[in-house]
Amino acid sequence: MKWLVLIITFLTFKVYGQLNPNLKPIPTVTLGLHYGFIFEHSEEVQNTAGANPFGIDLIYSKQLASESAWQQCNCYLNSGIGANYFNYDNSILGHSGTVYYLFEPQFKISEKTKFIINAVGGLSYLSNPYHPQINPNNRSYSLPVSIYVGLGVGLQYALSEKFQLALTGNYLHISNGGIKDPNKGINWPTTNLKFVYNTQPNNLPKFTKKAVDFKQKNRLDISAFVSSKTVAIGEKERFFVYGTNLNFSRQISSLNALVVGNELIIDNSLKEKLLRDGLNKSNLRYGLTLGHEFLLGKFIFSQQLGYYLFNDTKYFNSIYHRWGLTYQFKKNIGLGINLLAHAQVANFIDMRLVYSFNK
Repeated sequence: MKWLVLIITFLTFKVYGQLNPNLKPIPTVTLGLHYGFIFEHSEEVQNTAGANPFGIDLIYSKQLASESAWQQCNCYLNSGIGANYFNYDNSILGHSGTVYYLFEPQFKISEKTKFIINAVGGLSYLSNPYHPQINPNNRSYSLPVSIYVGLGVGLQYALSEKFQLALTGNYLHISNGGIKDPNKGINWPTTNLKFVYNTQPNNLPKFTKKAVDFKQKNRLDISAFVSSKTVAIGEKERFFVYGTNLNFSRQISSLNALVVGNELIIDNSLKEKLLRDGLNKSNLRYGLTLGHEFLLGKFIFSQQLGYYLFNDTKYFNSIYHRWGLTYQFKKNIGLGINLLAHAQVANFIDMRLVYSFNK
């Protein structure tokens, strides 16, 4: 459940633009054709097995070609806005239309061939959400608008100075981040054949990798977060989830940092579920986390793997993961959004206030 990878990418183009104010980007138009299969990752979504989703992408992007942009990652950067349509080849799931942001680092293998990595994130409109009478068998999504994310890798080959052909393998995901149940999500790998047209000759110059020059920094973050959840599918009453984090971050390059932390979660929706089930258990969870951060100007994109040292129920796995985006609007104060998930299933999305001690 890695959709926040994506939300981050919506903001990174702005960040790179700020870092490189004298760019002369190359406008690019891409048409992509998808074909894949549904990954039925739990018993609740076995009714989607055997489906082969197919779709079409249209992307407008800009290829950054300056040396200052290249030095950010020792690669060429392509980013822009896209839209797609998918038919899920399954009457329960229906079809979707999506608007998303694309962020794509590109690495030259030869004069004509590049290895590409792409991340996408946006919002999807879905035609057939769960409904207790109309569509009770849809356990994959329950809201008509949900979050769309994807990761892909592949090769891009230059047919001429303006035309390129790319082939990528992708893993795509749609869910509502735990806002409303059922929310098992749609997960589907695809093969994507892309026809790329550059409005100007895409003769990217060669650059030499420079030694990374940065001032190492330590950062201690204290966060307070809040969210809300329902207890069961179809219910409207929501219960607060809140807690606190303490994270220590160590910068290791101009764009990367390692982070270790711990957190306490107080889940009142869990408390209500325990009461209904007649269990005398605690609704507290305490975990340790270890992960990585991308440092993108005022934005920080974090990915963390966690382990519950205290988890008094059997409702959750001991291992979980977090994906977060923080905007530091003042030197020591930030606002963030964060997702906690167990395997492919989101538990909750929280909003948080962060205070940082920098060294």
